[in-house]
Amino acid sequence: MGANALCLAVTLVWTGATCGLVFGALHFAGLLRVSPEEEDEGLDTAIYGEAAYPEIKPADLKAVTMEAAAAATHALTHGNTIHVDTRKLGCTR
Repeated sequence: MGANALCLAVTLVWTGATCGLVFGALHFAGLLRVSPEEEDEGLDTAIYGEAAYPEIKPADLKAVTMEAAAAATHALTHGNTIHVDTRKLGCTR
């Protein structure tokens, strides 16, 4: 039992250190996030040169996302159910 616990501890420390080094290096090199411009444009357009859902404009999506965040915040602080009107995006069920 003691050997298993030691192996578990060594594995956790090794994995944590390795991931910390790799992701720390990627973060330091600026490779973990896309630029704010690419994020606003949408990654489909930035990477592939075309939108996956051309009928949904990034500005519309951002507005609905902000509305959803506001609704979620309100619901969490008042104990209500969250309702978001997905018809604004042309979504159907």
